[in-house]
Amino acid sequence: MNLIVIMTDSLRKDHVGAYGNKRVRTPGIDKFAAKSLVFERAFPEGLPTINVRRALFTGRRSFPSYDWAPWKGDLVPFLGWQPLSEDDVTLTEVLRANGYVCGLVADSYHMFKPRQNFARGFHAYTFIRGQETDPWKSGPVPDELVKKYCHPELDRRHKIRTLQHLRNNLWRKTEEDYLPARVFRTAAEWLEENRSYKNLFLWVDCFDPHEPWDSPKEYVDLYDPGYTGRDFILPQSGDCSYMSPAELNHCRANYAGEVTFVDKWFGWFMERVEELGLMENSVILFLADHGHPLGEHGIISKNPTCLYPELVDVPFMLRIPGRTQEGSRTNVLVQFHDVAPTLLDALGVAYPADYTHNGQSFLNALAPGVPSPRDHFVCGYHDSALVEDGEWSYIFTQDPSSRRLFNIRQDPDWRTNLYADKPVEVRRLHSLLLEVADPEKLKNKIDFNPIHFFPPSDALNARELR
Repeated sequence: MNLIVIMTDSLRKDHVGAYGNKRVRTPGIDKFAAKSLVFERAFPEGLPTINVRRALFTGRRSFPSYDWAPWKGDLVPFLGWQPLSEDDVTLTEVLRANGYVCGLVADSYHMFKPRQNFARGFHAYTFIRGQETDPWKSGPVPDELVKKYCHPELDRRHKIRTLQHLRNNLWRKTEEDYLPARVFRTAAEWLEENRSYKNLFLWVDCFDPHEPWDSPKEYVDLYDPGYTGRDFILPQSGDCSYMSPAELNHCRANYAGEVTFVDKWFGWFMERVEELGLMENSVILFLADHGHPLGEHGIISKNPTCLYPELVDVPFMLRIPGRTQEGSRTNVLVQFHDVAPTLLDALGVAYPADYTHNGQSFLNALAPGVPSPRDHFVCGYHDSALVEDGEWSYIFTQDPSSRRLFNIRQDPDWRTNLYADKPVEVRRLHSLLLEVADPEKLKNKIDFNPIHFFPPSDALNARELR
């Protein structure tokens, strides 16, 4: 039995047709959902990008992290954003030791930064270059693009992220040159080249629909045709009140267009999987690492203190031939450190006897009448955390004035903060957080300043930022 995992980045669950969205077009994902088991309650245990992949690869929680420290060459200052450790045993290493030929195709450039080591154990890996601040190209960015996308509201860091993505992708001529197409076409080529092996493992990691949102214009026009105002493809994160209603609406259209663009090429890839005859002898998992806030709570882009559904609810679809029923759904609660133990369980492969992990296989819970292995989840982001049990959601932040409690059955949009009114529930949910992490140890005491990575003396962007 083969294993194929397709990971997308920043794909919101509520932007997928199979989860009820009627506006955003996702026929490729919806078609796969009709052939899979669709999970209604799947969540990361730690955020953001690298933290998620650490948990998925190792079966171990990435949250909490008490030993994080920055290193030269990386600009992401979040606890838990760190390389695989020497004592981690990855899903890839286990499968390789059990006779699998293992491949990685990814444009998620954070995975390939010095020291991260996520290619460890793969027989072959392809790094598709060009996402965001991937240091791939160094040529100048045309003035018209600087004017179009580097708005005054963007700070230096956001402008440089935008500029690097633009210079990386100036060469594009056709849709096939865009990153989602390059990722999924390369992944299909790997399957075709290696299909003669008995057991394959392919991890496809597509960084889109992560910002910058720059899909071909026809995809954006599906959702906001005729727009002529300012265009934010990588908006300043945080309070989004600096955008007009029309600008925010177009920002959402940019995201929706990127989702549909990714969906097209995911659907194309799955057609190749079928043509190669791999659907019936492959376990296939489709998921996203997290979502992306688009102003629903006054915030745009990721923020550790805003752990709302638009960030933590993710699509998660699993197909196990002979085990999962096509088009079925489950409310089994799973977190990402459960994924590797479950996939190995589905393949009949065991971890080394001396390896300890805190993820749980949920495979048996997919049978009728078997209870979910979890009744609540804890998701951490830097020094904040979310605790949710299906009825109550508690957002813990280091600042007591920012802590929130919601009765999500009565308040599904998370609007009425009951933190001050329900101390008993706060204490109960906080005790569940304490079972996982000590908030006092999470206080970020590291003096981090992104200017160290983007100094004013940097010659690369001096002309564009003058």
